Amino acid sequence: MNMNVKSLFDLRRRHNRKNLCFVSLWFMIVLVSSCFVSVLSGVSPFASGTPDKIVSNETELRNVINNTVNPVVIALGNDITLTGSLIIPFNKNITLISDNASKFFKLNGVNGQSTIIVEKSGVLRLEEV
Repeated sequence: MNMNVKSLFDLRRRHNRKNLCFVSLWFMIVLVSSCFVSVLSGVSPFASGTPDKIVSNETELRNVINNTVNPVVIALGNDITLTGSLIIPFNKNITLISDNASKFFKLNGVNGQSTIIVEKSGVLRLEEV
């Protein structure tokens, strides 16, 4: 009887190792394939940490978003109050960060309106420095 319990325990341990190996292999395949997709599409899934533009008001923020053709990292230089919804247009890739590592700046919207609207195929990331 003791021998059968030990054999059963060994089988379960081998089964658990196989499951762990399978999950690890699957995770690595997904990770590598997502990196290839990012490289081939020319879009990095990670913000560079260094802003491409620093904005201090709504007009500057809207201009950078609307005039960029590549992925862009925009740093908020202070609190910005919007007069309407901020729209991330079709196929724009925008990352918003704070320009100050010790303080977060706010993007204040208008009551009763959406603060940010991301159109189809638009990308918006909110990251810390």
